[in-house]
Amino acid sequence: MYKTELLKDLKILDDQLKYIYEKVEVFPTEIIKKRIANKWSVEEHLYHSFLVEKLSLSYIQKKTLHPQKLVSIGISPYVKFFILKIVLFFKVKLKAPKVVSSFPELIAIDQLYIEWTAVRSSLNQTIQSLPEETLKKGIFKHPLLGRLSMRLTLKFFKFHFNHHLNTVSNILTTFIR
Repeated sequence: MYKTELLKDLKILDDQLKYIYEKVEVFPTEIIKKRIANKWSVEEHLYHSFLVEKLSLSYIQKKTLHPQKLVSIGISPYVKFFILKIVLFFKVKLKAPKVVSSFPELIAIDQLYIEWTAVRSSLNQTIQSLPEETLKKGIFKHPLLGRLSMRLTLKFFKFHFNHHLNTVSNILTTFIR
């Protein structure tokens, strides 16, 4: 049951990724790369979101090699996540860690989509291969939220992706007018 719910959450994330890719691919490269008021471009928002998931998955895969060292999570990460949602609702800007906010010179959206779907596929395999007891432990350590279970990690991915999806949509809307 737990894995089924996780895989449903992952399917939602996959559908959202396909949606944003289809939305972005119709725009010329100049628009996707364009920074407005020295803020991240569409491609930088997408690359950042990709990196967050890719590096998180790498961390999870490393930590789950030794499941006996994983700890249970309490209520604290849920409370912190709720507070984070409130903070971002009020449009407070949070600085992303450098490791997920440094961008290569060239970001090819088509290649990014291919790599991102591979990360999602690997995440799916990771979920399916691990015992439920392991997935319920603190398998990921978020810099602000602390240790997260797989369910909370996917909820964070969804929240984070939607946050950047809204920003990307807003940026693209400025070019449609």
